[in-house]
Amino acid sequence: MFYNDDAELLFVPEGKLVAHTVPVSREQVLEGIEIARDSWEMLVVDMLSVDDIDVPGVHFIDEVYRLTIKKERQFMLINVGDKVINILQLFRLDKKFPIGLNKTSAQLEEEEENWEEEK
Repeated sequence: MFYNDDAELLFVPEGKLVAHTVPVSREQVLEGIEIARDSWEMLVVDMLSVDDIDVPGVHFIDEVYRLTIKKERQFMLINVGDKVINILQLFRLDKKFPIGLNKTSAQLEEEEENWEEEK
């Protein structure tokens, strides 16, 4: 599901983010970004309902991140479960953007600002 809330776009994948679900997720994200045009500042992916992710799913998350950065917007994952966060850390995505285990957007934004200062 994809939601547009003023400055924040929210993508909520459900169930598994795996090879056979990635194409639909990609379509939802691209369509949501196109509809929002330039009115958004941040893309948030809420992983609360994601209980499994595979390599194509990880690549999809990275693809969405790169698309967001290319548009000079912010990106973050929230509500990431232990199993999924471990997989994302294997691919070192936690070094690219904020990944939150039940953290608020404000907490993750603060972490991202700290990363930017370290660069």
